[in-house]
Amino acid sequence: SGIERVRLTQKKAIFVMGCNEGIFPKSPSPSGIFTDSERKILIEQGLEVNDSTFELNFKEMYLAYYALTLPSEKLYISYSNSTLKGESMSPSSIVREVTSIYPNISFSDDSLVSTSDKLWSENSAFEYTAKSIRNSSKTQDALRNYFAQKEKYGEKIKVIENTVKDEPAKIKDKDLAEKLFGKDLYLSASQVEVYHLCKFKYFCQYGLNAKELRPAQMDSLQYGTLMHYLMERFLKEHKKEEYIRYSEEKISSVISQYINDYADNELGGIEDKPPRFKYLYYRMKDNAINLLIHIIEELAQSDFEPVAFELGVGEDIPTYNITLDDNTTLSVRGFIDRVDVMEKNNEKFIRVVDYKTGVKEFKIGDILYGLNLQMLIYLSAIKKNGKDYFGENIVPCGVLYQPSSTGFVSAGINSTDEEIQKEQNKNLKMSGIILDNTSVIMGMDKTGKGTYIPVKLGKTGPTGGKETLFNLAEMGMIFRNIDELLTQMAVTLHRGEIEFNPAMDKYNACEYCPYISVCGYEDGKNCRQILKLKKEEVMKELKKQDKEVSEDAKVD
Repeated sequence: SGIERVRLTQKKAIFVMGCNEGIFPKSPSPSGIFTDSERKILIEQGLEVNDSTFELNFKEMYLAYYALTLPSEKLYISYSNSTLKGESMSPSSIVREVTSIYPNISFSDDSLVSTSDKLWSENSAFEYTAKSIRNSSKTQDALRNYFAQKEKYGEKIKVIENTVKDEPAKIKDKDLAEKLFGKDLYLSASQVEVYHLCKFKYFCQYGLNAKELRPAQMDSLQYGTLMHYLMERFLKEHKKEEYIRYSEEKISSVISQYINDYADNELGGIEDKPPRFKYLYYRMKDNAINLLIHIIEELAQSDFEPVAFELGVGEDIPTYNITLDDNTTLSVRGFIDRVDVMEKNNEKFIRVVDYKTGVKEFKIGDILYGLNLQMLIYLSAIKKNGKDYFGENIVPCGVLYQPSSTGFVSAGINSTDEEIQKEQNKNLKMSGIILDNTSVIMGMDKTGKGTYIPVKLGKTGPTGGKETLFNLAEMGMIFRNIDELLTQMAVTLHRGEIEFNPAMDKYNACEYCPYISVCGYEDGKNCRQILKLKKEEVMKELKKQDKEVSEDAKVD
């Protein structure tokens, strides 16, 4: 709360600000790995441990009491009704208790403060002008004109007025747009994803390069980085004919060594880290072992073999390039987690594999909205530019997303190890798109039961997972759609079009967005509804687009 750092003698008046639930008094959160009852046991045994939640709460209440009893004459308490994002906030227990002791206490809020009292300084007057920008009065008009002529506030007033008018945000100076985004665009696949989630977010993140500060902690980003490191290093350093014979003890030993190496090389050691950090870090070992065992089992029965790791598009193979009508270019670069190859009949069937830490499942309908394109861009790049690296006769046969965590497994008290393993395999099954070719399907999953991939085979062909299967002509349409989406992205950026248009419904581009407080977005306004589309609907739209492009080409 900060009050613990205040050392004041008794004052006539005290202002206690931020008296909101969870803020002051601060809601304590336990740290470390022990519960309150476990702490109590350790303390009884004479061991020193951090305060329990009860003790932390007691300290916070004491600090609140200390703050409230400092003044001898006047006490002012303030709290907020909402956050900058518009989320409602509640007053804390302090407000409730003070009002119960003094029922005749006077309340005041922003609406009760006179206009003249809000204009005591230039900053407060500007805040008042901004809040009441939709209103029209002599005072408001005079203030708006005053600030419009001030160098410090002129641009801010224009932005606020444009937001109120629902005018799309736009960089009107073409030269400025080129300086921010580049005449020739050099993008990563993740930038393409951010742009199609929301143009304004792309502008903030990659145009202004405004980054949020992240605390050092074991979050999903760190987890994903560690899993990528472990899988890449293991499959690089050990041959397929070797690791398919490894015991669980051998795998555990190798992973333990890798985890220690990662801690030393990437985290500066782990001995000085908090206990909770150490616990979470080493707990990842079990997840990594389960994942690796599953991948080994999948590769042992597969005709596909990993041949490239962290393959650089723009380094190991040429960049994914598109030339625009004005002779500028758009180039996409990035790294592919893993590339697997199956050689058959003098052809090289290639699939790209991505380790994903989230729970998001690939849906083909997303590609019409410019989402989930990353792996498809990479597969197209290999098809176009991978000859020097992979050789001739490349056949693109799929993109697959490999979950990197088993998550929670539902099992009964009498469940056998085999039943639990079966449930884990379900959680680790890959999703994505696969070439509609029986040899390819069998090459990926010889069981034909959809154990490792989302496709099952019957006597006459696929019996399940048909939404996942695409022939070469359909893949070609998907690749052409990607080219068109990237071209449109380049054109709109060159025009300086950066309006907020968050993807909603199936997605929520505003959730956890660090720029939500500056874009002016209101629920339901100017958002893009991402519909859940089936394969048939997607292919119908892609065929329509192909036909329109062909007709335009004939006219030209």
